[in-house]
This record gives sequence, structure tokens and C-alpha cells, in this order.
Amino acid sequence: MSVIQPTKGKQYAKSLDEKNKTDKIDAGMLARMGLERDLMPWVSPMSSCAASKE
Repeated sequence: MSVIQPTKGKQYAKSLDEKNKTDKIDAGMLARMGLERDLMPWVSPMSSCAASKE
């Protein structure tokens, strides 16, 4: 799972020239973006805090 800035997702959707906006279309667009780009995996802040306490 990755976290992206909303503007990045919006710009990507705009580049696909998709006229409609539904949750299903948005989910497909984000999935496609994840497959096409090398996105950094999200790391829980709790994971990094626990590791630093050890």
C-alpha cells in the first residue's frame, strides 16, 4: 500500500482524460497508477517508533 498526495492522483486522472468521476473509476485509476509507477510503500509510524525504542 502506498500513500500519494491528492494532487498527484488528480493530475494522473486528468492525464487519462477520464470524463466521469465515480468511486469505481477512481479506484481503477489509482490501481493503474500503482502498477505503472514505482511508488514507495507506506510504513506505519508506529512501526518506526517501535523499532527506534528497541
